Amino acid sequence: MRGQIARSANDLEKRRLQKRLDYLRSVKMAVIVSEDADEEKKFAKQQLTIKPHRERMNTVDEHGHDVEYNQRKLEQMLQQNATRSDFAQRLQNIIDAYNAGSSSADNYFAELLKFTQDLQEEAERHIREGLTEDELELFDLLKKDKMSSEETQKVRLAAKSLLHRLLEESPKVLVQDWFKDGQSKLRVRSAVETVLNTHLPESYDRVVFTEKCNKVFDLMLDYANQGLKWAA
Repeated sequence: MRGQIARSANDLEKRRLQKRLDYLRSVKMAVIVSEDADEEKKFAKQQLTIKPHRERMNTVDEHGHDVEYNQRKLEQMLQQNATRSDFAQRLQNIIDAYNAGSSSADNYFAELLKFTQDLQEEAERHIREGLTEDELELFDLLKKDKMSSEETQKVRLAAKSLLHRLLEESPKVLVQDWFKDGQSKLRVRSAVETVLNTHLPESYDRVVFTEKCNKVFDLMLDYANQGLKWAA
């Protein structure tokens, strides 16, 4: 870049390039590569060192949040709420774009910092919504793209009421191994439909209602088969 500055006859272009050069000098950049147990030896054979790049990769903002931090945090948040899969794809896209050379170092760090901020906001969203993490997951499954404030409140209530019915009320429907027995699954499905039919907004027609019931029940089955939430 210094050569470009020297060759440029345009003062404005020189100032622009110099400003960019000064910025790049101030930024600690790192090449992002897939980590390997023998990576240092492999790079050493090519008279290259990966250690400083790896160290720089692991410090990207003032809070010490790096790629690995975001991946660990995201994994934890996905276990709490399966609807956050878009965050996983977004982080992977940021990393892939940089590895492919289609994203500059400064863009990479800016996008990663923005991602970290958005991830923190998402981690606190259940507080803003006045819901627990489990209630928020149900809320996310039940909501529509466009809802009025009144509809949003009804969907919040539906999420709260459904979780309370499943975990607290009698007769108990989440019996031992409910997900392995046909009749037990029918009782759980019926409980889901009864609560949602009572609390979801009237604007949810039969097609949307059935879709939401399916999403909730399918996620319950998935969790239960893994021995996670709602396994009983």
